Amino acid sequence: MAVAAACLFAPATADAYRPGGDGFWRQRVVTFSDRTSGAYGGAARNAIAAWNTSGMRLVLAPAPPAHANIRIRGFRHGTHGVGCFGIAGTTASPGDGRGGLRSAEVRIATGCGPPEVFQQVTTHELGHALGLGHENRRCATMVASDVVGAERCGSLWLRRCRLLQPDDIRGVVHFYGGHPAPVTRVMRAACGDRAPHRAGTLAVVPDPVGSAATATLTVHGAGGRVVIVGRRRGACPASPVDPRGTFFYAPAGTALVPAFAAQATPGAWCYRLWRVSAGGRWSRARTVVIHHGARSAAARIGMTVTAIAGGRLVQLTEPDAPAGWRIDIETIDGACATPTGPRRTLRSDGDVPHQADTETDPEPLAAGAARCYRAVVHDGSYPTRPPAFVASVTYQAA
Repeated sequence: MAVAAACLFAPATADAYRPGGDGFWRQRVVTFSDRTSGAYGGAARNAIAAWNTSGMRLVLAPAPPAHANIRIRGFRHGTHGVGCFGIAGTTASPGDGRGGLRSAEVRIATGCGPPEVFQQVTTHELGHALGLGHENRRCATMVASDVVGAERCGSLWLRRCRLLQPDDIRGVVHFYGGHPAPVTRVMRAACGDRAPHRAGTLAVVPDPVGSAATATLTVHGAGGRVVIVGRRRGACPASPVDPRGTFFYAPAGTALVPAFAAQATPGAWCYRLWRVSAGGRWSRARTVVIHHGARSAAARIGMTVTAIAGGRLVQLTEPDAPAGWRIDIETIDGACATPTGPRRTLRSDGDVPHQADTETDPEPLAAGAARCYRAVVHDGSYPTRPPAFVASVTYQAA
């Protein structure tokens, strides 16, 4: 019963674990879909729970199949009696010296006998999807075959719930950062994964209603491995894998989550929060319904903020205003709905209607932090009199 996998061998290193050769994921949260339909004893869920509890900083989260980074499927036909095996294939960003992975496919044949073998093969192939290669020099789930595994691991091989060995754990922590977890903790997660009891609380603040920004999302609570916020217009997403919803993913413990990039069309929108376990089981949803207004202000002048090397680029088309009026491009730390910092002026000069304008903000912004950008048009007496026109956009750092 060979454990086969598509991977590239790398030169030996001082450590036992090896990279697979195609690179590694660069985002903090990598999504997966499990299309084995639970027909294999929950092997995929157990394997996901094991890798998610290894101590690595990368987090695996469930997603609709069409949008998942890693897709897990079973071979239901065509195995021709060859027994238990798996295949993992990955794609990487072309020309990227750091080898960032973009997608992965994991397929497991149905010919396995004991459940322990099927779980081991599934965990092995997911290791390839995470960027690990074969390792035959010591006991590891990433050995090239179960024969080598039995030789290297002895009585530990195929032991119930022991889906990862210390070498596998050290490998993913080395490549993704974090702190290696004890094997006993990983074993408990693999066979004892449970859905979190509560989702926590979700606050959705339009930012502001009618601006180009969608919303500021704040999550509070504890538990689970990842939080998922989904939204849908006119109805609620049924689950974190509902293909009709749009979702944002963040590691558990995240408080302020970025606003959705796509502008919400006017109408009632349902936002839902789920807290998800290491194995991909989700809690009951926390639901918030808000009304998004029509596009105005920032949308009318095409105001956008995008990340560039060394800062952020503010782009807009200056609005109509009487001759002699001025336009200020300002920033304030925090979301536009709830600013927290002092106001800084990037530029202040005369307004030229319909002129395309760009400004650069080189001020550093920490990951996950928000900053409000404003275009303020006034008659020269600002701030003693209310400005005639204010457009605002909240930028959320990735």
